[in-house]
Amino acid sequence: MRGAVAVPLAGKLAAVEPGRIAYAAKTTAVDPATAQQLGMVSAAYRRGYQTMPAPALLNAARSHFQLLASLQPERQSGEVQQGLLSQMGQMAALAGAVAFLDLGAREDGKACTATGLQLAKASGDQDLFALCWAGRAFQTAYEGDCEGGMDCSLAAVDHAKGASARMRAWCAAVASEMHASTGDEKNCREFLDNAREHINSPMDDDRWRGIGWFDAAKLDAYEGGDLVRLGQHETALARLATALAHLDPSMRRHRATAHADRADAYTTAGHPEAAIDDAHTSLALLEQVHHDETLRRITVVHARLRPMRLPGTRSLTEHLTDVRHSMETACRSTAWA
Repeated sequence: MRGAVAVPLAGKLAAVEPGRIAYAAKTTAVDPATAQQLGMVSAAYRRGYQTMPAPALLNAARSHFQLLASLQPERQSGEVQQGLLSQMGQMAALAGAVAFLDLGAREDGKACTATGLQLAKASGDQDLFALCWAGRAFQTAYEGDCEGGMDCSLAAVDHAKGASARMRAWCAAVASEMHASTGDEKNCREFLDNAREHINSPMDDDRWRGIGWFDAAKLDAYEGGDLVRLGQHETALARLATALAHLDPSMRRHRATAHADRADAYTTAGHPEAAIDDAHTSLALLEQVHHDETLRRITVVHARLRPMRLPGTRSLTEHLTDVRHSMETACRSTAWA
């Protein structure tokens, strides 16, 4: 199912060699105003990751990538060329995140992210470089190589030194998660502190190339997730409560993940009924946006709750089954040209 959804996109993206995009149509000069307008569309798709269903967003990223490629950026001049190549890389990075994290099409997601890195190199966009390395950190860690994920996150932090303040903050937060996953509390906290320093600094969001959004509330959610990974569940509960109180309602994927992390913390801390409530809330959000990685986390929580044989466990079983089925159906029904 998931391979069928993402393979056409991954094939088109992975085949691109920056500077060698050939089309039969005559080259048409793209004026800066048009490139800027296209950039607004690219930004809207990236920001739309907060709310849009994964199959539709993947299709949109694919179509926009093809439109940008049809303008033959390698034959444009100066800033227009760099801008178009950067936008293509942004769509590749977005596709990589959606395919891997949301649809579970891991090989295709990695191929898209690799293309994003190629385009970052071609465009010289440091925000895009940092974005793609952070994306690779998640992909590597979620496939079981936590040390490798940490290495990728450190590469993202290095590239972010020349990127926007919000990107520097987000990459530091990603590095904190990677260190928490290896049990390294000291470095985890250092990167959290670094992220807070950057998120409280003056913003230059005209340079932000990130997917979705990152703010102080999302940083609280990262810290809560880090504390869950470090086994500090009671402290995690307080931090995640703060995050959920301030995360914008439009940040549905982020809220779903925070509820899943809190369900995990509640389960370990001996509050199974609260864990069931959070799991239901997370699943309700997943019905709207899809996120395979969060669904996996809820599945783990459900497996830990099942032996308790609580009255609410059966309803959670049914809800989990329904959401899994609806996500699979939505992916299968996506039309691809």
